[in-house]
Amino acid sequence: MLFEQNDLRWTKQREEIFSALRASLAHPTADELYRLLNSESAADLSTTPAPATHISLATVYNSLEAFTRSGLCRRLTSPTATTEGVGAFRYDAEMADHTHLVSPDGRITDLPDDLNARILAHIPQELVREVESRLGITIDRLSVEFIQAK
Repeated sequence: MLFEQNDLRWTKQREEIFSALRASLAHPTADELYRLLNSESAADLSTTPAPATHISLATVYNSLEAFTRSGLCRRLTSPTATTEGVGAFRYDAEMADHTHLVSPDGRITDLPDDLNARILAHIPQELVREVESRLGITIDRLSVEFIQAK
């Protein structure tokens, strides 16, 4: 199972939260996931049925933190004010190298696959290795953001 492979304890709530995150293309905030999971339409927007019981906001936040630490999702910082507050974190279960468009309203979307591939192909591996060498770090993955003008 995916959770066990990433040293993460499985719970039904975590499975429901992760399924909803993975099914979303919107890079949701914790609050957006909470509302989705506890809405009557959750079954329509997730790969799993709507939860039989209420999932608390604290459980959503704690699960997203555990997913981020274990490498199952990435946390993205929105540089603009959102309905949840300035700079609310958004989450992405797509862990492959890819590119994002950050909209003035704080939404984050993936660029089309063909543009993503072309952009990433123009980042030379020798430049990545130089960054690693000069900073004494190891790069695990790349994420490129294009921030739309207001």
